[in-house]
Amino acid sequence: MALSPVVGGGVAFAADANAAKAPKKLSAAKKKAAAKKRLLAGRDKRCREAATKRKLSFPQYRACLKNGKPARQSDATRTITKTVEKIVEKQVPGPAAPPAAPGKKAKNIILMIGDGMGVTHIDAARQRYYGAAGQLNMEKFPTLGTVSTYAVEPGSAKPNYVTDSASAATAWSSGVKTYNAALGVDAKGSVVPTLMELAKQAGFRTGNVSTAEITDATPAGQMSHALARGCQGPVYSTKACQDLEITGEELPTSDVRVTPIADQIARNGTADVILGGGLGRFDASDETALKQQGYAVLGSVAGQVPATKTDLAAAGGKKVFGLFNKGNLTVEKTKQENPSAPEAQEPSLPEMTRKAISLLGDKSSKGKGFYLQIEGALIDKRSHANDAAQTLEEIKA
Repeated sequence: MALSPVVGGGVAFAADANAAKAPKKLSAAKKKAAAKKRLLAGRDKRCREAATKRKLSFPQYRACLKNGKPARQSDATRTITKTVEKIVEKQVPGPAAPPAAPGKKAKNIILMIGDGMGVTHIDAARQRYYGAAGQLNMEKFPTLGTVSTYAVEPGSAKPNYVTDSASAATAWSSGVKTYNAALGVDAKGSVVPTLMELAKQAGFRTGNVSTAEITDATPAGQMSHALARGCQGPVYSTKACQDLEITGEELPTSDVRVTPIADQIARNGTADVILGGGLGRFDASDETALKQQGYAVLGSVAGQVPATKTDLAAAGGKKVFGLFNKGNLTVEKTKQENPSAPEAQEPSLPEMTRKAISLLGDKSSKGKGFYLQIEGALIDKRSHANDAAQTLEEIKA
């Protein structure tokens, strides 16, 4: 065999001068497989183009691959699609919304979240309490917009079309898509900064209010970084906190990503005002850490005595930590029907919100403004229980 040096693209290699042979003939089966592959590649290109231009849903895209072409939309469907696109793209002002002041920037930011609440929830609540022509307060806001809600698979950008509260909270608090159960980390498990952390660094005062446990996914998404949302505390658990699928090995307990969320909240000072439930997630060391940072701790963390609405009304100072139930707060209807029960001493979401705004907006604070996240968590909790009546009550609350 005679070898001769050949130079190609700046790289020297050896070629067999006698190696050129006639190409092998493909069998009938291989020819059929190759033809099918070309067919599917062509279909995939056409369907991807259709998905982009016509905004096909995932099931419609799959059907397109199967049939070779996208299904023809009805006139009614095309009309609805175009109408929705116009509303979203132009952000049509609500009919009762006052015009925005030209050129004036908002000093404070309040993010209000109805956990698990979709358009159908809003529609049902409006019909129930105000009738077809009525409006919920949230519908009086000056603009309307929508966002995509899908998560991604661990370690990749492949879409996971059903999200959870943790990946959703990470998306809106950091601008990064991640896998379900992840908080403050990307799809590969790397820490990403949250909006509340950035606001704090920029000199804003910060607050976090929820009717859920404050260590639950939605509020925790602004104040913590965790591979697994179940790592809430009060103690570390390998099963709850580690995720070997992401990291490939067990991380040391000193790594923030496997530090119980309660520990992080009690020590990182991300939120100046923290109001909600979840007292059972915190212990004596957390109370000590909070007080060392200057928080007024309502109730007793070490004694596991929940704070009350009376404690909240009397609270003052720049930093306040108040948890009003060992778990999630109680639905409003239950409190109204049992006024002598201990749960009736829990503040409502409006009461916590007003107090948080009052504390954060105190004129003695000379900051740039404040950033406050408010979560109506019980909408989701009652939806999980298929409790339509109390779901609507919580939306109204």
